[in-house]
Amino acid sequence: MDFFVYTVSADGECLWRRFLNAPVSASPARAPDGTIYVGGWDNALYALDGATGEIRWRFGTTSHIYGSAAIAEDGTIYVGSTDGSLYAVSPEGTRLWTFDTLDPIRSSPSIDGDGRVYFGAGDGVLYALNPDGTRAWSYDATQQDRNDLNSSPVLGEERIYLGSEDGSILGVPYGHCASSSDPRCSTSPASDLGDDGAAPYDVTPGGLNFSAVPEPVQRGAGFTVRLVAREGGDTLLARLDVASVSVESEPAIEWEVVEQGGGQWINLVPRSLLAAGTSYTLDVSSKWTAGGGRKGSVSQRFAFSTVAEEVAPPSFAVGADAAPAFEIRNLAPYQPPVIVSLNQIGFDSLDFLASVIESAPGRFVLWLMAGKAGADGTEVDPATPSLVAMDGVLDGASFAMNGVGLTLVTGGPPIPIGDFRLASQFDAAGKFDGGTSMVARASCADLGLIGTFLSLFQLCNGAGEFVSVGTIRGATYDGAANHRPANVSVTSIERAGREFTATLDAPGYELAEHLPAIVLVDPATGRSVQTDYRKALSSSATASGDLASITLRIPDDVALPSGPVKAIVVTDLFPLASQVLE
Repeated sequence: MDFFVYTVSADGECLWRRFLNAPVSASPARAPDGTIYVGGWDNALYALDGATGEIRWRFGTTSHIYGSAAIAEDGTIYVGSTDGSLYAVSPEGTRLWTFDTLDPIRSSPSIDGDGRVYFGAGDGVLYALNPDGTRAWSYDATQQDRNDLNSSPVLGEERIYLGSEDGSILGVPYGHCASSSDPRCSTSPASDLGDDGAAPYDVTPGGLNFSAVPEPVQRGAGFTVRLVAREGGDTLLARLDVASVSVESEPAIEWEVVEQGGGQWINLVPRSLLAAGTSYTLDVSSKWTAGGGRKGSVSQRFAFSTVAEEVAPPSFAVGADAAPAFEIRNLAPYQPPVIVSLNQIGFDSLDFLASVIESAPGRFVLWLMAGKAGADGTEVDPATPSLVAMDGVLDGASFAMNGVGLTLVTGGPPIPIGDFRLASQFDAAGKFDGGTSMVARASCADLGLIGTFLSLFQLCNGAGEFVSVGTIRGATYDGAANHRPANVSVTSIERAGREFTATLDAPGYELAEHLPAIVLVDPATGRSVQTDYRKALSSSATASGDLASITLRIPDDVALPSGPVKAIVVTDLFPLASQVLE
């Protein structure tokens, strides 16, 4: 990942290192003549001289290469790209053929004794290709979200084995698709994409591509529209002209068009919840351009129905001793492809706890922070990088909510998110999962070196934002954090301009183990004051370490309500007290 390929002797001596133009996550493959083949994140497969590291040739794809190359007995190099294509390249660096899917390929291909090539793709399909590039067969492992087959196939005596993002390990017999009528199998020789033309596709929150929208659709879900342009059987690196995008829906609803860096996608975010159990049509049109002066226009009508409201809405009333709370986890961004390649496991391991601290009919404020594993389950993480107030709307069991100031720590540098939106529907058990829509926007200027990298690869949009979409899961939570703490009381809440202070009597309530806060809400609208609460909050302790006071300082560039403001004192996830202040 430091942009270098290294050759190291058996004694640990660096014999040579070669600087490439981007990070390298692939394992190098070595041919019998000593040539080293390795893919990089600059959308290229390299052939390096094994003795000196000199670059012999560079073969370009249209997106970064994550997985490792495989070398066939005849010298053909096979490598997948996150542009969705498997490439067959000659030892001289010329393209022999490509086989296109619609989803990123991070799986390293495996080759059997007959020269057949096996790999998994982001569409949840295991592919088996003949040496001439035609499909022998393919097996669709799952049609649900979270179905990426990013692991590399292992060839057993009777079956191909590989792992799936859905948590399963697959074992597919070599002859299964040839000898059965399993609808998950395909033996069509060609790619499922046409040879020529351009068309928009609907992309689910989990990253599956469809020409028709899978139903039903969550009422607050964002729609992602992807452009796929083909010419002569090849997929072009085509970009939508965002300025020309037109969106109309029936019944009418207002949509925000969120540009995606790279130009292949646009995200359509509804400004209000759609009606329940209703049929909609969504007409999307746009101009597009590609290299070599290619250009055209696309227009597509998507028809879909929204989810019905068949489950009673959850109670968001804050009780005397407990607040409604949730555990939110398994963040799975899929777009753009680089975000998954950077840290798929890191995002999926994030764990958040959140509670309702203020509610009114049809509206609520959710208080969110990081969680960690504890002796009795998930508990609040006092070292959380984020304290976020999210404004939500609730209609039936469907909701949408927005917040700012979320910071993600996944093993690398902290990732500050400027705006974070979730939309889904609770089930009878208070959970939300399938179809949950996540849209996150971050200023590339605030991302440091990561932002520079994203800008270089044209992944920041025209507004200087890095936009990522995906899905996430939630379930009800009940632990010590969302209950009233024993022997803790608020003795005063005061305001001095933009500073708010709460004093507490909290014997035995150790500050080092908890996350006290003051959250501001506009009494006139029920909306929270949006600021980076983690930076704006500070607390003091008594000589014995117990919580003594909480102070919130609102920066000058953050708008406060023109009238009174409601200050809510929160201990971890429980809203302990509140007061309206002038």
